[in-house]
Amino acid sequence: MTTELRDRLDDLAGEAPAAVPAVDLWQRGRRYGRRRRTAAVGAALAALALVGALGTVVLHPVTEPQYAAASGAIHLPDRFFTPSPWTNGTDDGGPLGPLVALVGAEQKTWTSTSTGVAGVSADTGEYRFLDLPDRASTDLGGASPGLSLSPDGTRVAYWLRGPGAGRTGTDAARSIVGHAVYDTVTGDVARHEVSTRLGLQPAGIGWTGDTAWFAFFKYTEITADGASATTAPTVVWDLLGGAARELPTGDSFTSIDQQQPGGFLASAPNGRQVYVSDPAAASGEVLRRSSQIREPVVLDASGGRAAGIEGDPSCCC
Repeated sequence: MTTELRDRLDDLAGEAPAAVPAVDLWQRGRRYGRRRRTAAVGAALAALALVGALGTVVLHPVTEPQYAAASGAIHLPDRFFTPSPWTNGTDDGGPLGPLVALVGAEQKTWTSTSTGVAGVSADTGEYRFLDLPDRASTDLGGASPGLSLSPDGTRVAYWLRGPGAGRTGTDAARSIVGHAVYDTVTGDVARHEVSTRLGLQPAGIGWTGDTAWFAFFKYTEITADGASATTAPTVVWDLLGGAARELPTGDSFTSIDQQQPGGFLASAPNGRQVYVSDPAAASGEVLRRSSQIREPVVLDASGGRAAGIEGDPSCCC
């Protein structure tokens, strides 16, 4: 040990306090240990309280007061998007409940890729593909939409495929043999098949409350060069226990054009266009078709007025 270090140690020893009895040292150590443990417990409790407070903020954020929504009302989300092709389907996830919209998108499984239809929940905004049994592809039988959502979002009407499913070209028309309605709350499916030899060409689906209307043609001939069809009686189907019935030929539609407030617009064989809002009868003429009025024609909320776009009567477009 060097002389300088020894001198420094002697100085420190001289500055040390007077000796303390051993008993006092033990008690002083015990008190110091208790104070440290108390401080540690207090810090832990404070940390837990902070975490709890943060957790409360996350689970119950303070937001602006919102107006109460009307009971059973359907509200559109701020925006729609194309769901992932791997989004869950109703076969696995079950029904979503009332829907606010239907969105077409690519649907994939480990073994197949197809054009699917996703429902958008009216309650949560969740997307889920609708695995509708025996749904005919929407591009069969013309350009008419192949599905229709009821105004309250609890049912989806669609066309049923038959033995010709999977065929191509005009022969694919044989695959449509009727229609069905899917319950978005229970997952149940009600079916109605139409007596047909060559299949059906869809012309539109409309809703009046719990009643679905199906307009279509029946194919009379299918050849390699094309096909011919004739107007079929429109089917009116009351989903609240009423049996599906056919309208008289004179009241049937060549197309169901647009869903409107409380009903839908439809076209009849004689060229008139009607607004249908009562399941009991297809009445309520809106206007007679004119080359000066272009589609689409839109009604007001009462169904008493129609608005369209005026066009050049000589235009054939």
